[in-house]
Amino acid sequence: MEVDVRRCAGKEVFCTIALRPKAKAPNLRRRQPQIGPIAGPQRLEACSMEAFEHIIKVMLEAQGYVVTNNVKFPVRMRTRRADRAEYQTHGYEMDIVAARHNSLLLGSVKSFLGSHGVSRQGFQRIADTSKKNHFGQYRVFNDAVIRQGIFREASKRYGYPKRRIQLALYVGKFYSQDEEPIRRHLRRIRLGAGPVKVVGLDEIVRGVLKAAESKTYANDPVLMTIKSLHEAGYVRETSE
Repeated sequence: MEVDVRRCAGKEVFCTIALRPKAKAPNLRRRQPQIGPIAGPQRLEACSMEAFEHIIKVMLEAQGYVVTNNVKFPVRMRTRRADRAEYQTHGYEMDIVAARHNSLLLGSVKSFLGSHGVSRQGFQRIADTSKKNHFGQYRVFNDAVIRQGIFREASKRYGYPKRRIQLALYVGKFYSQDEEPIRRHLRRIRLGAGPVKVVGLDEIVRGVLKAAESKTYANDPVLMTIKSLHEAGYVRETSE
């Protein structure tokens, strides 16, 4: 197996895995190239990202973060066996991992644009028990053992103390009147750098528009789309 470092959207990323069946597999942990604080063997993946995740990436990069996506963290959890203590390790994925000199963000991204939106049915303690729940889609916010395991592994892998790591939820659309109850609920979950950070669409769009104001050329589809719309008179500059 061989890692090929290429450029994607103006950034160096691990884009290609070339398989060589007859060659002896190298020690990837020893040979893996490093790109900032979020490189490592876990970043062997195709050069791809969900569209809304890419928008979050653009916003965070404008804030000085180095961003990657779809990172799995192994978490050791006890099984439900009652006769003896038994443990299994499961991988839990964070959509966004963003690092800068003084902080590490672990982000879950839910666009839900064109659908019903993120609802209270995804969160224990505030869901309507008479209706169907979606707890499995928000495990990191519903299970303290999973959260603690992810933070522990992220701290070990990237070298940030837990007090510098923050959990975040990026939302494209909330369901009906559920935004405030969800924000209030997640503020009660405190771990690492503080309560869960909830970022809604308005803040996301303002952040991306601000990033597009830079005069520096960036070969990025999101930024180029905004710059084109601005040049055509459809988008005005932000005034922050």
